[in-house]
Amino acid sequence: WAEVHQNYYGTAKKEVDRIKSTGRIPIFDVDVQGARQLKGRIDDAVFIFIAPPSVDSLRERLVKRDTESTEQIELRLSNAIKELQDYVLYDYVIINDSVESSVGSMRSIVGAEMCRMHRVKSRLLRPGGTDSDNSAEQADRI
Repeated sequence: WAEVHQNYYGTAKKEVDRIKSTGRIPIFDVDVQGARQLKGRIDDAVFIFIAPPSVDSLRERLVKRDTESTEQIELRLSNAIKELQDYVLYDYVIINDSVESSVGSMRSIVGAEMCRMHRVKSRLLRPGGTDSDNSAEQADRI
């Protein structure tokens, strides 16, 4: 578990294993603290940092949501600035200019990751081969 913005978050390993056993890809929405905790605990994890186009655009988005006080927005911005410095911990960075382009980037990453040798090898060697496995279909599952 991790404490973020005075709230506690966490996911049971049993739940991750359950999702993986169905052939789906577990996706976590975690901050840098959560990514640090997961890195090394999940062998084949891929980390994607989703960044705002700028701190100013993030401020604008938070204000437009109109769900938090000015103090809460300032806290989130302060945390975001710190987290932006840790992007190097991640395998990929998506600049979240628009939902459409970000989803497209995410699908491309998932599709490419499903073609990595260690993932293809495990599918090739199991009974039934890869008949039902298609990286494009897998990317559409996200």
